[in-house]
Amino acid sequence: MKRAIAIAALLLFGCGQIENDPLRHGTVRGTVLAADPKLALVAVFGKPELRSRVSEDGSFEIEGVPAGGRELFVVASASSAVLSPVAVRGGGVARADSLVAGRAAFIDLELDAPSGQRVNQGEVTVVGTPYAGIRLDDDAVVRLGPLPAGCYQLSAAVRGMGDVSGSACVAEGELRSLSVGLAAPDGTEGREGCLVTGCEAGLRCAPDGSCVACLEDGHCPSGLSCSGNLCLGDVGLCSACTDSGQCGKSGVCESLSGSEGKVCLPRYENDSCGVRGFEPRSSRCEPMRSQFDGCYAFRHLGSPCSGDEVCRGYGLLNGVCMGGSCTYRCGSNDECPAGFDCREESGQKVCRRS
Repeated sequence: MKRAIAIAALLLFGCGQIENDPLRHGTVRGTVLAADPKLALVAVFGKPELRSRVSEDGSFEIEGVPAGGRELFVVASASSAVLSPVAVRGGGVARADSLVAGRAAFIDLELDAPSGQRVNQGEVTVVGTPYAGIRLDDDAVVRLGPLPAGCYQLSAAVRGMGDVSGSACVAEGELRSLSVGLAAPDGTEGREGCLVTGCEAGLRCAPDGSCVACLEDGHCPSGLSCSGNLCLGDVGLCSACTDSGQCGKSGVCESLSGSEGKVCLPRYENDSCGVRGFEPRSSRCEPMRSQFDGCYAFRHLGSPCSGDEVCRGYGLLNGVCMGGSCTYRCGSNDECPAGFDCREESGQKVCRRS
């Protein structure tokens, strides 16, 4: 996942000085030890427009600083930063010499959009610092830093999704992950949602700006209908799905391991599946591993065949081709999936549809 490093944006800032009022403002001069002159800067925390680059010898000067107790936001290098207090007197010069930066902290901020929205054209600001207008990457993630240890307010603006804010405190050398949820779109200006941003693959853009599974029956797979912007119907177990509403009262739509995507599985309750042919595994129900290599195999029980190898190619681990269709040997009905019975055929007991 690509992450934009916020410090790169700092190179775009000038060192614009503010006109000094000798009665209310003063000057801060000092030095930063072990500073990287290509990256280092010093700003007044809470007034980031008051800032200075750091010279080769580590020196800096900021004019027009309001009198009183202030904090200097110091970035010494790509991996070191510090917040340092300074007392400013009107018309005077405050010294901040030999500033030593500690290990910098970073915040990985991720904006979480509702309803499958795509988040793009977003910008993030660390309030009160020179980190302003930092662009999000394609995954709606940005790495903010280097930051001195401390607490920060974050604000983000995303075109079509409105504004959002959050806060985070970081310790020296900490990398903290923070997820902030965006408000659901409502179609109003600034919150048009997918009308501006678009939707993730497989979803449709509704008039209120939300991303939904469907707007009409034609947007749904065969056999399902669009109801309440969901593709609903009662499909069989192990059938492909996008929502649990498609799986009947006792089913749930879950991702199965491998490349099968989401399928309807029996609901896992009290360490049991309650449906023949499925067994509990990792807090969910899956086709019996003694007979089926996943749902693809389960769906091919009863499929036409010309030999045993065809059935086993479907993933029926003990599959046999009898009477032109795939099955497997059994001893009782309990060994066959729901909808199949253990019947005698050609002198053998095999699973056949009820």
